[in-house]
Amino acid sequence: MPAPKMDTRSYSGLGTWVDVFDGSLNPEESVVAMASRGVQTLFLETGRFDRPDDRAEDFEQPERVERWLLAAHSRGIRVVGWYLPAYEDMERDVRRTVAIARFRARDGKGFDGLAIDVEYKARAPDLATWNRWVVEHARRVRELVGAFPIGVIVPAPLGMALRPQSWEGFPWRQLAGVADVFLPMSYWSYRDDCPEVPEHCPYGYTKGNVEEVRRLTGRPGVPVHPIGGVASQVSEDEVRKYVRAVLEVGGYGGSLYDFATTADAFWGHLGRLRR
Repeated sequence: MPAPKMDTRSYSGLGTWVDVFDGSLNPEESVVAMASRGVQTLFLETGRFDRPDDRAEDFEQPERVERWLLAAHSRGIRVVGWYLPAYEDMERDVRRTVAIARFRARDGKGFDGLAIDVEYKARAPDLATWNRWVVEHARRVRELVGAFPIGVIVPAPLGMALRPQSWEGFPWRQLAGVADVFLPMSYWSYRDDCPEVPEHCPYGYTKGNVEEVRRLTGRPGVPVHPIGGVASQVSEDEVRKYVRAVLEVGGYGGSLYDFATTADAFWGHLGRLRR
């Protein structure tokens, strides 16, 4: 059964990404720049399984997280917090993910959604265990956050197909029973066989990954926000083709990874993704 229908607008339209390694960014100044470029949602990493080192801390620099949240909301930008689990310490990873839904800034407002970054496998003893952990984590988070929107950041299906033995049994259907939105890491910049393989070019890779997420989850209407990039490794023409694919395939929104590396010339094309 699919997850109950949530308000998923926070994952739609034009987004951008900030991670825990973007410490040089000034939250207030960056948000002004985001707003001027038409950004509607900031995807903000609140932590990783290995950061902060203090296992009692849920967020990487919670004061800084609050600054981002306050600044973004003051400019009408929604904020989705995201977390990268390793799953071997399930209690830690569940707690840190749920903390996104429960956090409140000093103005009383919180995040507009959360996202689970499903990709890190190194702590699992085998692939079957990792697949099982992924589902357990997502289900426990859903049970604890209730009616709060959940997105899952997943590897690109077309990229996974290149190494099927590394992704055998990936729990698409089980995640579809928990998540409201899928955000495939559709980084065509990782593919080096375009134009020989059109499906690995910016347009084909974006369109194909959205279509494959819909097929694999068994939810043809599931909202899919393909993340393009990596922004520092792509051209303006590639971004234009990415945007065209998102629009033609009915993507729920779009973004490049990440804000700090998105060239000024790209924003004019990305602005077409606003909803």
